[in-house]
Amino acid sequence: MTREAVQRLLTSLGELLRARLTPALKALFDAADDSLFEMAEHCTDGMRQQAFFNGMRECRRQRGHLERATLARLIDRLQETRDAPRPTGADALSLVPEEELEETVAVSGMIERAESSNARALHALTQRFGFLLGDVQLSEANLPVGPARISKAFANACEPLDLDTEARLVLYKLFDRHVLGTLGTLYSEINIQLADAGVLPTLSASSPLSERRKSRPEESMASAAPEQRHDDAELAAETTALVGRALELITRRRAELQGTSKSTQSQGEGLSAATLLGALTRVQRQVANHPDHAPKAGTLKQQILRESERLGAAEARLSSQDEHTIDLLGLLFQHVEKDDNLPEPLQPTLARMHLPMLQTALSEPGMLSDEQHPARLLLDELGQAAQGWSANADPGGRMLSRIRSVVDTVVGKYEGDSGIFERGLREFRGFVDATRRRAELSEQRAVEAAMGRERLQLARRKVRQALQVRLQATKPLPWVRQVLNRPWANYLVLLWLRQGEQSEAYTDALGFADELIWCTQASSSPDDAHRLRSRKGMLETQLRQGLTTVAYHDSEIEDMLTELNGLLAWRLGEIDPPEYLQRGDEASEDTDFGPGADLDLEDQPLPDDIDPATLERIRDLRPGTWVEFTGEDGEVERAKLSWISPISGRCLFVNRTGLKVGERRPIDLVEDLEKGLAKVLEAASLLRRALNAVVEELQGGAPAAEAIADDASDASDGEGDDARVSGD
Repeated sequence: MTREAVQRLLTSLGELLRARLTPALKALFDAADDSLFEMAEHCTDGMRQQAFFNGMRECRRQRGHLERATLARLIDRLQETRDAPRPTGADALSLVPEEELEETVAVSGMIERAESSNARALHALTQRFGFLLGDVQLSEANLPVGPARISKAFANACEPLDLDTEARLVLYKLFDRHVLGTLGTLYSEINIQLADAGVLPTLSASSPLSERRKSRPEESMASAAPEQRHDDAELAAETTALVGRALELITRRRAELQGTSKSTQSQGEGLSAATLLGALTRVQRQVANHPDHAPKAGTLKQQILRESERLGAAEARLSSQDEHTIDLLGLLFQHVEKDDNLPEPLQPTLARMHLPMLQTALSEPGMLSDEQHPARLLLDELGQAAQGWSANADPGGRMLSRIRSVVDTVVGKYEGDSGIFERGLREFRGFVDATRRRAELSEQRAVEAAMGRERLQLARRKVRQALQVRLQATKPLPWVRQVLNRPWANYLVLLWLRQGEQSEAYTDALGFADELIWCTQASSSPDDAHRLRSRKGMLETQLRQGLTTVAYHDSEIEDMLTELNGLLAWRLGEIDPPEYLQRGDEASEDTDFGPGADLDLEDQPLPDDIDPATLERIRDLRPGTWVEFTGEDGEVERAKLSWISPISGRCLFVNRTGLKVGERRPIDLVEDLEKGLAKVLEAASLLRRALNAVVEELQGGAPAAEAIADDASDASDGEGDDARVSGD
């Protein structure tokens, strides 16, 4: 770029600074007049009150001079930048005399806040000005239009003012709010103007944070498993291909429509990037003030063109690329607004992200394909939180309010600075993370409780089967049946749970059952008599140990040992058969685990018991899948599949706070799905779902294509309204 071209560009930028900062400075001094008067009116100290009144009069008297001086210093420095030596960092920070430490700290703080808030735009501006001025080492502190330079120009202009420190601090605070706080749009316009002039036109306005994220791929990739690295790379490639396919289909459909439509919107040179984004900013402000009047997909382009005419565009037309981007974002957010994976209260809320996302996509064309772009990350993070939301899981409405607050902030304050997405993402993730740990603990307890119940039921089933085989084969005395079905069954269950089915202790306990049953069948032969006597001590010891383990009282244990000895004495022929040996429920063949035990012995369908067709329908369900359940009363509950029992196949569902919502047998879940009482929600991210839906509809030529057709018709009809629009 020639010296003359650079000078012309700098002159143009100076005029842009003057046009944008003049209203901001006027607003600053209007606010200063009100603030100083109010502080003086409420001040009880006479000297401080007088100081505030003096400051108010001084600002009134000098405001015109201060506005002109601030702009003159800033613009003159911009014009001198081409030949001036690069200023040092110390000079940039010497905004007020050294002894005025409090004022210095205040000014430094507002500079830091402004640089942080506009990090992405400033990063791009620094690179562009460095390229333009031939200074590759240019820093944000020395950027001709950076917050430090603007603050320095204002502070230097205010030095002659007769203000005390407190009044001066009020002035700086208002400067921070009314001038530095509104730099987002200015920086966006400067970046666009520089890009249009050929200064690094393909540069993405990425922030240092984004650059650091991209500059450490080896570190992040090294910490990920090979499968995860492959999946992430494959997902990114698929997303890029989806975006490309959608734009290709839109281009093809638009070309077909232009063959039959009078619309000439994409013919000729389109609006400049600065004018287009300026018009969108005006539309954005209108929507922020009147959310109910947000433009529909078919009217958005016409509203953009009207606003571009009001901004002075000689011929309001969109380039093909811009038109297709607007089409694609419109179609995407049409699907967001009717996405069944989102709860109804949040569908219109997330659809309001349309205009900020559109402005970002127009200024950063790679945004839609960049899975790590903060705008995409924020939308997907909000979509993920919304997917698991239901009124029952958010009784205080904190999550609902936070999602709406984030969207309101982005819609209301976005003025070309993509950093607002990063800040919104950081704040929302902080809110979600604060509740996630508690939810994880609640979910873990729910899973552990379910696992414990399942193992207990399996243990009881195994013990019951083992005892029934023995009892049905021999038909022992009622007393023996009662001992084995009640206290001994409980003892076997505990051993199965604690030591396992193959453990020596469990095998020995089953051996006791076999020996006790044999005792009732023993004959009067010398060999059987010898065996009975030799087993007596062992049977007593085992019975005592088992009853003690299942918390029988000592008196109950002694009574049962006495009854055991009576059984053995009878079988040895030493006494007549005791009457208690015939007591008990002789007809019962089911194991009874005794009073106080969990009697929920419902047969759970094991995987082998489930119909293969049923298994086929649920095989893709994995923990983490969200399901929407509709109760008989029509109440909707969203729950996450947290755990699938390897024993029974039962599915445990929890809500977003980790609390148990319910359990379903696989076959019950399938029946709910068939009846429409349950719906599996898609796992894909919000924007990915919308992309898939748009491509599918465009390929089918249905609603999406019709939306483009309607839009083209609106564009054609709107050409006759130019005179009326211009007169609005």
